[in-house]
Amino acid sequence: MLSKFLNRNPLLKYTLYSLKNRKKRSWLTILGIFIGIASVVALISLGQGLNQTVKEEFNKLGIDNLILTPGTGVLSMAQTSSYITEKDIESIKKVKGVNEVTYIKYIMSGLESNNEIKYAWVSGIELEPAKEEILKSMGFRKIWRGRDLKQGDKYKIVIGIAYNQDNLFSKPVNVGDKINIKGKDFKVVGILERIGSSQDDSSVYIPMKTYNELFKDKYIIMGIINLKKNEDRTYMKDKITEFLKKRKGIDKDDDTKFTIQTPEELMSSMNNILLIVNVVLIGIATISLVVGGIGIMNTMYTSVLERRKEIGIMKSIGAKNRDILKIFLIESGLLGLVGGIIGVILGLIICYSAEKIALIYLKTNLLQAYYSWYLITGSLLFSTLIGIISGVMPAINASKQNPIDALRYE
Repeated sequence: MLSKFLNRNPLLKYTLYSLKNRKKRSWLTILGIFIGIASVVALISLGQGLNQTVKEEFNKLGIDNLILTPGTGVLSMAQTSSYITEKDIESIKKVKGVNEVTYIKYIMSGLESNNEIKYAWVSGIELEPAKEEILKSMGFRKIWRGRDLKQGDKYKIVIGIAYNQDNLFSKPVNVGDKINIKGKDFKVVGILERIGSSQDDSSVYIPMKTYNELFKDKYIIMGIINLKKNEDRTYMKDKITEFLKKRKGIDKDDDTKFTIQTPEELMSSMNNILLIVNVVLIGIATISLVVGGIGIMNTMYTSVLERRKEIGIMKSIGAKNRDILKIFLIESGLLGLVGGIIGVILGLIICYSAEKIALIYLKTNLLQAYYSWYLITGSLLFSTLIGIISGVMPAINASKQNPIDALRYE
């Protein structure tokens, strides 16, 4: 079937024959193309996968919740001096339209087990049923083994899965074991499911009252404001912001002390950051495609010089300028297409490898590739187009060869 197809398309058959006779040069030519395409496919796939993962995580925040953080947003809260107090949180409950408010505190502290000390984030959480319900609606903690903290617990602790499976201590920590924090023994009652972030998977959670007893910390790092059903989130955000600024004596135009955001705004901020990162990385990868295109152009010019006699013979037996033009455009397009096919396959292999490496060595499932048909099809079309464009000038040069001069060429 292939031979019949080629017999019906003599220009394509001739082009394939020419490429076959110059195997080494052809492979070196498409090297730049498939490296560039592999980079683009891998980066876009991993970028889209990360976007999808982040979107899923932010969807867990709930449609009736607002996020309150010190500073200028969630992404800066860890580097910003805390400004929101428990009294501020309690006062927000008085705002009409607010259903409930809870908050989280955390601090870096030493954890001791079997005479070994490791440093990790210790988080304090409120355990009242209504407040726990808010955190659970956000998918805040999922228990893998044991149970969650409950109202009435004091020196009880829930730990990340890293303490059990990732050798943070020389001996795995299990439910029922003890962890000492600032001279107090805490009994492990639960181990959390893997989240995929080393920081999250090594965090521990204790009751807020016990946290306040140990650390005497009056500032919070994040507040979650649960609104009543059918309340407009944008309106409530502005209303609570105005209320809190007035309460703390902050100028109405000063947005540096704290931030209240809807889940959509948080998602938008993260997407903007990811977009910038993706554009920069893809821009770097595109340089390889440009280099590959220059390589194809150089190869085609060399091919024109080497085949001047062939061009002269073809023209002397009736080949027209457009026939010569087609031959060289098909050849450069095929170089681009083959480079694209290899690049797509290599890019998918890189994505798969990156997923496995992240899961096995980094203990995270956040790095997941997202494969789409339009990415693969677009990459193949783009690489073919790069090849054709790179071959235009050499093809025109070949088509304009004078048959007599071409036959005389040595």
